[in-house]
Amino acid sequence: MDARISPAESQAVASQMDYFRSRLGAHQTLEWLRRKKEGGRKVIGLMSWGVPAEIVLASGGVPVRLSGIWQDPGESRCKLPRDVCPLAASCFSEAEPLVREGLLAAVVLPGTCDWKRKLPDMLSASKILTLESPSSGSLTFIDADLKRFAREVSLITDLPVVTKNLRRASEKMARAREAYKALQLLRQRRKCALSGVDALVVEQTFLRDDLSRWTEHCSRLVRALEEKLSSRDDKPAGRLRPRILLIGSPVTWKQGNPVHLIEEAGGNVVCEDFHSHLSLLYPVEAFPAGAGAGDASLASRWTRASFYSLTAEADESFLFHAIDDFGGEGVIGHVYRTCARVQMSLPGVLRRTRDRGIPSLILETQGDPNEADRLRARIEPFVEMLLSRRRNGA
Repeated sequence: MDARISPAESQAVASQMDYFRSRLGAHQTLEWLRRKKEGGRKVIGLMSWGVPAEIVLASGGVPVRLSGIWQDPGESRCKLPRDVCPLAASCFSEAEPLVREGLLAAVVLPGTCDWKRKLPDMLSASKILTLESPSSGSLTFIDADLKRFAREVSLITDLPVVTKNLRRASEKMARAREAYKALQLLRQRRKCALSGVDALVVEQTFLRDDLSRWTEHCSRLVRALEEKLSSRDDKPAGRLRPRILLIGSPVTWKQGNPVHLIEEAGGNVVCEDFHSHLSLLYPVEAFPAGAGAGDASLASRWTRASFYSLTAEADESFLFHAIDDFGGEGVIGHVYRTCARVQMSLPGVLRRTRDRGIPSLILETQGDPNEADRLRARIEPFVEMLLSRRRNGA
């Protein structure tokens, strides 16, 4: 049976989580990037996982994630359209001080988010790069786009992307993905003493520090959790928590975060798919010996590694596999009112989960901190319903 994560269980991994929590702060990120710039490195901000960070690493650049997930837009909202997507607003507010201080040599905007593509004029102090999603065309088109991107990155860093460096960068990324996948596999186990909030912290700190250091701490966390799982006194404690999968639009950290609210209500978020971290869940092989920055093998590899190359059917297949692998008892879909892509796809996906006997709930938000009470009023009955189903053997 699945156990509620008690304070005692959480304490077992608290020391390992200290590192990841420390990387959430803007001050720590600023200090890290200042050191990199003082050392002559060029920092390139990534607003999407649809970007092969290996190319940035191979060119001597420093990729930094601008996810905006824990960033409060604050005063930045007055510089943006009134109906802007909350996540895009958070990304902008995270990038703006870095641009203002001259820490970002470039910002890479995704070809998958209409709102983020509207930010270039507001980030004009930094060079703007774009990269289309792997689903935008054939391998020939993707190959040409990656070649262009590699050339543009090389012009910024003054270091060409050569095969040797690309292989090293690929191997480093592969080690990070393997560590993260090991963590996800542990979350599939019923007694894993890691909350959904802490799991989200780990995922969101990827590319917020030196990659090797992040990988080492992720591996240490995995070892700590494995030791806890294998200890003889690891017994279920507290009220049983329903296992819930959270999908859809990425959540913002400080504005009625659904992960917090679900776990406050007594649920256990065991897997989250925000269209942003699946490349970490799919470790792929390092670049073969002959691969270069524009080699067709790079285009082929990246279409396999990126979520955005998946069809709607493959996306659903992943969700159904995740329900089975993580023992999901319910699915909650989160969507922003301004996110047309998720608005169109999410209802159909959740309808098909219900057809399979898995209860689901849609949370529509606009990143307003005053929404928390409204969301609680919907989440708490959903969690109670899952508990009732469990008691009745459904």
